[in-house]
Amino acid sequence: MHKHEKNHSCGVTEAGDMDTDKLVRIGIALIGGGILFANIAFTILFASDNPEALAILAPVIAPGLAVGAVLVASARIRKTADRGFVGACAALAGAVFLCTYSASAAAADSGAVRIINVYILLIFSPVGVPLGVALLAIGLKVFARERLTGLCMIVPGVGFLPFLVYIAALSTLGSEAAAILAPVEVPTHGGAVVGATMLILGLVTVWQARRMRLGHAPKTA
Repeated sequence: MHKHEKNHSCGVTEAGDMDTDKLVRIGIALIGGGILFANIAFTILFASDNPEALAILAPVIAPGLAVGAVLVASARIRKTADRGFVGACAALAGAVFLCTYSASAAAADSGAVRIINVYILLIFSPVGVPLGVALLAIGLKVFARERLTGLCMIVPGVGFLPFLVYIAALSTLGSEAAAILAPVEVPTHGGAVVGATMLILGLVTVWQARRMRLGHAPKTA
C-alpha cells in the first residue's frame, strides 16, 4: 500500500495535506465550545437568581463542563485528528446530550423537580445557528475525503439548525408552515436525536479506526 493511501485509511488527511485535519480539529473545538457555552450560560443564569435550581442542575452541568473542556483542549493540543480521536469526541458529545435529555425526561415523568435540558440553547435558539452552519460547512467539505469523520460534523451541524428553519418558515410561509417544519417536539426531543446519532456514529468510527489499525499492524511469527 502506498504511503498516502495508508494515511488516508487510518487518519483524516493524506500525506502533505493538513487542511482537512485542521478543519476537523476546528469542528471538534466548536462542538466542545458549544457544550461549554450552554452549561456556563445556565450556570450564570441560576447562580444569582436561583441557587437551588443550580444545585439540582449540577449533576448534568458538571459532566457537560468536563466534556466540553476536554474536547476544546484536545482539539487544541493534538497535532492530528485521526479517525479514532474524532469518533471518541463525537461519542463523548453524544453521550452528554443523551444523558442530559434522559435526566430531564425522567424528572418530568416522575413529577420531581424539573431538570432543564441545557442543550436547548444549541438545538433551538439563535445561539445554535452559527455553530450549526459552521459545523455543516466543515462536515460537507470533510465528507468528500473522509465520510465517517464528515458525518461526525454534519450531524450536530444539522441538529443545531432547527431554529433557523423555524424562523425562515415563519417569515416566509407563516406560523402554520413553521409549526409543521419545526414542531414543538424539536426543542423537546431534538437533543436526544442528536445525542443518540452522535453516540452511535462516534462508536462506529472508533470501531472502524481500531479495525484499520489492526489490519495495518505488522504480523509477528
